[in-house]
Amino acid sequence: MGSHTKLNAKLLAEQAKRVPNLFESDIHYIYDGSSTITLCLETQGPGDFSLPGGNYLSMQSLILEDDELEQMIDQLYDYATAQSYTITGPLILIERSYLSLFSSKNELHYELQLLIESATKSERRNNHDYSTDNT
Repeated sequence: MGSHTKLNAKLLAEQAKRVPNLFESDIHYIYDGSSTITLCLETQGPGDFSLPGGNYLSMQSLILEDDELEQMIDQLYDYATAQSYTITGPLILIERSYLSLFSSKNELHYELQLLIESATKSERRNNHDYSTDNT
């Protein structure tokens, strides 16, 4: 695969011998604002890349076309802005590999995450929003 190849779980399935436990692993794409996208697989041991702990705003959806994913990303950023969240980390896109491979409608299962900080300290202390995940 070349460095400009469009990746997803189905394409990686063709490379399964090179990717151990592919069907049990979610694929994480890290968009840090540069032209490079980092592709990661979750590991239980030490890895090459770690995400910071904190509050993550998250959104999940089934996607059939790429333009739907762009709309999903826009919706997440719009929601963060409307809630006065400050985004303090990269956009994390997680493709649920196992679910994506067996979707009956060829849909891909995605989750988006943004590391956020509330607008005020009191909001951070009292944040019980179901759409945030404290990791």
